[in-house]
Amino acid sequence: MTGQILACFLFSAVAVQPDAPPAGMKLRVMSFNVRWDGLDKGRNAWVNRRPVAIAMIKASAPDVIGLQEPSPAQTRDLDEALGDYVSFAGKHKRDQHITFLYRSDRFSLDTGGSFWLIEKSELSGGTRRCVWIRLVEKKTGRAFYIFNNHFDHRSRESRLQSARSLIRGILARKHDDPFIAVGDFNEVENGPAMRYLKGNVKTDDKGLSVTPETVLVDTFRSRHPTKFKVASGHGFTGRRQGVRIDYVFVSKRDRILDAQIVYHNRKGLYPSDHYPVTAEVRLVPGLKKPSADRSDSRNGAPAKSEDKRK
Repeated sequence: MTGQILACFLFSAVAVQPDAPPAGMKLRVMSFNVRWDGLDKGRNAWVNRRPVAIAMIKASAPDVIGLQEPSPAQTRDLDEALGDYVSFAGKHKRDQHITFLYRSDRFSLDTGGSFWLIEKSELSGGTRRCVWIRLVEKKTGRAFYIFNNHFDHRSRESRLQSARSLIRGILARKHDDPFIAVGDFNEVENGPAMRYLKGNVKTDDKGLSVTPETVLVDTFRSRHPTKFKVASGHGFTGRRQGVRIDYVFVSKRDRILDAQIVYHNRKGLYPSDHYPVTAEVRLVPGLKKPSADRSDSRNGAPAKSEDKRK
């Protein structure tokens, strides 16, 4: 009888195994519009904001940060002060304003590059690029992609075209790894570009399907479904009511553990005119990605602009 009970117990334990959640990489991600250091004098000059920004990053302890608007000097300041982080910028001259910082004690850089979101256009607004990297966790060999974006603030149509280019860039990644998209998207939650990225528009103007694998999930909205009228840009005022334009996106397959807007300040002195946004996620690996035409880097083909750094 004891043997039968033991056999039943073992069978039950095996039976529930397939329903267990898949193992995945747990990450803390930040998107941070630093505000370029040539724009402000006096209290909000970078020399005053720099220690506040450094303290904020140390307190938040992200594994990887997508920076928007930094000058090379600002990226260097943060890189040098944070110790365990390494910076990455693509090779194009525009890429220096869309850089990454990542934890070198945990990750190695496999490859990275950039592509045009908007290159040449008659639309109002300027050209825009996306910088991406593929990071490999040193202990496990698991990898993920992260795409850093700064969409145009002047043109809704430019942002929509940029969203289409971003999806093409995600589709064009070489490996079946999970992906994250971060940035200052300069658009409210229900704007056309955001609706496209979240899968509410089924095809773009060239017939590219937005499949379940490429639908992006807003980490903050997922964790805070009723928290509306919250600002991510505040213009150094410290106001918390407004609209969100800074996002951390993951795919539908991934688990979102936490997401926050970071209100860190030192006696009313803020790291930037934007609040950084963070998300803690568990990325689910190993699912087949859709195929894509990688022939045109303007349409978001990371393979065309790779930069291997070990």
